[in-house]
Amino acid sequence: MHLSYGVPSSTRVDILLREYGALYGLIELRLSALETRAMLAWAALGGFLTGLVALPPEHWLVMCVATPPLLAWLFRTTVNHARSLEDAFRRVEEIEHHVNKIAGSKLLVFQSTHPSRGKAVGGRTGRESLYAVLTTSVVILATMAIFVWPSLDGTVPWLSPALGLYLGLFALYLIHTLAVLRRYRYIPTPTA
Repeated sequence: MHLSYGVPSSTRVDILLREYGALYGLIELRLSALETRAMLAWAALGGFLTGLVALPPEHWLVMCVATPPLLAWLFRTTVNHARSLEDAFRRVEEIEHHVNKIAGSKLLVFQSTHPSRGKAVGGRTGRESLYAVLTTSVVILATMAIFVWPSLDGTVPWLSPALGLYLGLFALYLIHTLAVLRRYRYIPTPTA
């Protein structure tokens, strides 16, 4: 029996496997949340286009002011779930290495040998969900710029440039958030 810090190997493996199981529960939650975010993005697009067709043009400005912050929130929460999913994946990978080292054999290998490991924050599901929400957000912002922004000419003189700046800032925010996410790396917590 190998002892490390006074804890038998079998006890250490049992503790690690309990964490492993709990992390997979968290991974399932994050995967589900990411898939839901992608569906919410499509629902937002459908709702926006329906509102654009159903509402009179004088109400379009309200939609254009209210929608970008909602898109930013949807994208930020998607980014957060992808980052949290990445953290869980990397910790599962660490546990696989620890258990394999204790066992002296490669018993657990799924995350540590996964083909998409390290290629995208949150894995393939994280990447696809992020791009679904980002693409939908850009389509909605572009639709506002194409259909609503020109309709404001001739109204209040500063309104059209203000809306253009407003939409542009939200587009830049989405791009900046994605760029920051791409640099994200899991930092393991040192253990005793």
